[in-house]
Amino acid sequence: MTTASTPTTLQGVIERLTGFWHAQGCAVLPPCSFEVPLGLLHPEAFFRLLDPGPWRAAFVQPISRPSDARGGEHPYRTARHLQLQVVWKDVEPRQPRDLVIKSLRHVGFELEQHDLRFVDQRLHVEAGEVRGRGWRVMLDGLRLGRMTFLESVAGTALGRPTVELSYGVELVAMARTQAADIFAVPWLAAAELAGASDGARAKRREGEKELHAYAVHVADVEYLRRSVDDLDAEALRCLDAGLPRIAYEHAMRMLPLLDVLESRGALSFRERSQRLGAVRARVTESARGYLESIRGVAPHRRSDRGAAGPPTDSGAPAEKLQSPPVELDASGVLDKPSGPREPAGDAGGELGGDPEGAEPAASGESRDSQGSDPEAAVPAKKARRKRSSRPRGKSASKGKS
Repeated sequence: MTTASTPTTLQGVIERLTGFWHAQGCAVLPPCSFEVPLGLLHPEAFFRLLDPGPWRAAFVQPISRPSDARGGEHPYRTARHLQLQVVWKDVEPRQPRDLVIKSLRHVGFELEQHDLRFVDQRLHVEAGEVRGRGWRVMLDGLRLGRMTFLESVAGTALGRPTVELSYGVELVAMARTQAADIFAVPWLAAAELAGASDGARAKRREGEKELHAYAVHVADVEYLRRSVDDLDAEALRCLDAGLPRIAYEHAMRMLPLLDVLESRGALSFRERSQRLGAVRARVTESARGYLESIRGVAPHRRSDRGAAGPPTDSGAPAEKLQSPPVELDASGVLDKPSGPREPAGDAGGELGGDPEGAEPAASGESRDSQGSDPEAAVPAKKARRKRSSRPRGKSASKGKS
């Protein structure tokens, strides 16, 4: 059911979601000025998560994932899209799930008429060394969002209960307006601006076609490699000069270029690992420099830091934290902690526009379900080894004796 107050356009959905989170005490921030593969890498999210104090923020961030370009042919997988990101420190375990439900109702969904599920998912953003345990937010098989209790950022263990929530804004608008794809979502509702809205959608599709052609066929591989090397060198110079935030920005600028290189088929597995490892190292050192600056510690040159891992926000070595004691049953109801469960089927797109679960070259963001968690897989591996070493028949027993 649609009422006069229910948003029926992309602009309306953005206004409703940002307004909802502003009412929860979040600072509504502008997007960052450089390309990022997911909103969690916005500097005001990434660095403030390392601060010792509380922090709540929400913002709409344009996302760039060139390897996701499909020439405008995929209904909800695009190289550029919008993501609404929320970060919240000092959160109660039950709060995020309840707020996600309330936010969807605020947008206009009558959830009693939909199949809303929270499906287990571990988050690992390789470029930023961000890890956490969370859930995909699925509505009628379409992945609208993500909810994650963060364990570490830049390899630094978080000592406060922290959650990140994100919405694929265009996917929410697509589901809300029952559009066939994100290109069919109306941007504006006013009759006098209907033509402008149609024109914007047509240009959006054409832009996706151009991005696809560039990433797959046109991009100059050697130029991109030189650019990545130059950005890496400049990030190192900034770290040596005690400018961690600027170093971080240069590291982030490397990611979309690496994504284009992978789209061109120019990155071997080894080169990809090496270059992504360089980005991860710059990000980790930027986080270390940021922590030193907020503690009033004089910045150190990289060569003076040694090989020690990043400090935690208490100054102690990073330790693995357990995710908060919160669990959802198959119907999406919070329950006591339990063992691993099989995730529900995923017929939709990920928040931020990756419906097929492919890992972007740049961010290294893991979209695997709980079943692919290495920790969850350990018992199964041990069981297989035990079975394979079990004696078979009399001959095996005699041989062993």
